[in-house]
Amino acid sequence: MSDLNAESHPSRRGVPNRRLLVIRENEDFLVLHKPAGLACHPTKAGASSSLMGRVRLHLGNPSEIHLINRLDRETSGQIIVAKNRATAAPLRKAWENKQVQKFYLAIVHGHPPDALQRIALPLGPAPESPVAVQDKVVEEGTPAETEIKTIHSFVHQGDPYALLLLSPITGRKHQLRIHLADQGYPIVGDKIYA
Repeated sequence: MSDLNAESHPSRRGVPNRRLLVIRENEDFLVLHKPAGLACHPTKAGASSSLMGRVRLHLGNPSEIHLINRLDRETSGQIIVAKNRATAAPLRKAWENKQVQKFYLAIVHGHPPDALQRIALPLGPAPESPVAVQDKVVEEGTPAETEIKTIHSFVHQGDPYALLLLSPITGRKHQLRIHLADQGYPIVGDKIYA
C-alpha cells in the first residue's frame, strides 16, 4: 500500500484529505481505501471534498475517470476507479451481473438471533421523513435482500452489541442500514436509521 499526497489541508467534514490511500494502481485502474466521512462524488466544498476529487488531483485532472462502485459517506471500504472506458465497461458489467460479492462488517445494537441469516424486504422512499435521502421498508418497494452472519456478540457498559458480517445480495441505497434497523438491530453511529 502506498500513501500518495493529494492535498495538505484538512477537510471541512473532519476527514484528513492530505492522503489518498492507494491499495493498487496500474495504467487502467486504481483500488483505493475510502475513509468514513468522505463522499464519493464531488460537493461544493472543493476539489478534495470527495474521493473522486482527490482521485482527479492524484491523476492530474484527467479527462475521464469512472467510479465503479460507491459507498455511503459514513462507510469506509475499498473503491475501484477505472481510468478509461475500456476498463470501466467490463468492471461495471461484472457488478450489474452480480459477479462481484461484497462483504461489510458492522457493529449493531443488540444481539440478533442466530436464525436471522437473511433479510428479504422491499425498500422505497420515506416521504414522511424530514431527511430527503431516507428510505424505508415498503410493501410495494424494490426487492432487497441481505445475508447476515453474527461474528461476535458482546456487552459493553451493560448494553448488548454484535459484530456482523453482511453481504448485500441486491444493491439498494442504504439497504444494509435499513434492513438491520427494521429488524431492531441498527448500526452503531448511524445518524439516519439508528
